[in-house]
Amino acid sequence: MNHRTIENLLEMIDAMTSADRARFGRVFEARKIKGSCECPPSMVAWTQRHFGSIDKIESQTVIRVHNSRTYEGALFNAVRALRPTLQTTMDNILDQLSPKHDRRRECPFCKVRELTAVDSFTPQRIVGDRCVTASNAAKYDGRHGLIIFNNHDALAFSLDDLRDYIEVANKWFRAATDIAQNFIYPFLIWNCGWRAGGSQEHGHMQVTVAQGRPYPRIESLHRTAMDYQQDFGESYFLDLFEIHNALGLGFQVLDTRVLVSLCPMRDKEIWLMSRALNTQMATVLYAVLATLRDQASVRSFNLGLLFPPAVPSLEWTDFPVIIRIIDRLSPAELSSDISGMGLFAGADVIASDPFTIASLLEKAFPRFIDGAMHETAGPLLRK
Repeated sequence: MNHRTIENLLEMIDAMTSADRARFGRVFEARKIKGSCECPPSMVAWTQRHFGSIDKIESQTVIRVHNSRTYEGALFNAVRALRPTLQTTMDNILDQLSPKHDRRRECPFCKVRELTAVDSFTPQRIVGDRCVTASNAAKYDGRHGLIIFNNHDALAFSLDDLRDYIEVANKWFRAATDIAQNFIYPFLIWNCGWRAGGSQEHGHMQVTVAQGRPYPRIESLHRTAMDYQQDFGESYFLDLFEIHNALGLGFQVLDTRVLVSLCPMRDKEIWLMSRALNTQMATVLYAVLATLRDQASVRSFNLGLLFPPAVPSLEWTDFPVIIRIIDRLSPAELSSDISGMGLFAGADVIASDPFTIASLLEKAFPRFIDGAMHETAGPLLRK
């Protein structure tokens, strides 16, 4: 084979000797996933300018590689490198991000129906009161959509906004799930701000449904919980909460358990765990995010929403819906929050005190949730 690219990985594996192919299979799993979307005529000029042609985004190939020993993984798609991003320099970055600079005129998400693609499966677009779905034009997995907020300012969210985003996300997951093709592993991320990896500053979440197996870190967490159950006969997630609760870092609010992590991957990491992604969990999530925004000076954050598979499984019975939130610092801070310690040693250097964040949350929860703070912790995750 002359043309050796990641897109041709599966063909190169097929061309290996049987011994090399067996060795590859003992460590890795690779799959080719097709992603597609449909562009409205009004999107043609913008797509040609940024991606070269409509064909590049309407039919895409994602190569997913998974290390079955370490549960590390990667998703490859060359189209991702063509995405338009906020172009600026350190000298004018603060001016570019100031309210004086009106970027809405150049924002494709402010013209969502004219300048965003739609999903190939039905319904093509799900419309909420405060957001609308789109198909991601530069996919990192086969089923990869967007929840685009009506409000350009991602930090200007209210409780009603957040509830609507969650409701629309749930509808998108139901539409994107395909049991016959094994698209059964939903996942949501909110990269709020360019420091958190958002290529567009307009408020939006990204939603995917993975095929075949969950993403590596979610699978690793699941296996950790299974091993813990086997070794100790207890729920890992319940014990994790109880440890934090005993230290004053964990709270039961409505039907959601909240903990400020003792072992965060980044500053101010907070976990929420519940049986389902519903209105109650959205309410608790709003209380957490509003407190971080309004009292802890968080201006950019990552949020990950981890689910058990859409198809019920006894192996996943103990796995709750989990939301993890980390601070990504202010745009005014030029230094990176990603360090060699975190990347190579797996031990990130944390500047914030989890107890300070827990104290802020403890004071804030009653205001947001009508005195529901500190409900008695019941056996939410016990069998």
